[in-house]
Amino acid sequence: MVKKSSAPPKSDNRRAKRVILLENVQGTIIGAEGPPFRANLINISVTGCEIYTSKALNSGNRINLGLISPTDGSMMTFAGDVVRALKNPMKSMGRYSYGIHFSNLTTEKTQFLKEAIGTDE
Repeated sequence: MVKKSSAPPKSDNRRAKRVILLENVQGTIIGAEGPPFRANLINISVTGCEIYTSKALNSGNRINLGLISPTDGSMMTFAGDVVRALKNPMKSMGRYSYGIHFSNLTTEKTQFLKEAIGTDE
């Protein structure tokens, strides 16, 4: 069962430039058994992203997402926390909408995200 959660305050949540980026990604729940799940990446920033998926996650779950660089096709895995979980009205893209806040970003991962969203901020 998906638990609704409150997102971080907007002042923390929307500081970073967010861009729409529709892409299929693969995720896993950190510390849980089971196969990877498929998700649709909807938007992304240097602090997090929004995904739609049919996989039931809960607020507080830690997940890994494999993101592919639009510049060179390389893949990098990002760890993040589910900070928002809602039922998605657009079920064709997945039953649930999740806000993911990236954690433990290295300089290399931050640069990867900046290139993906086309910013140098």
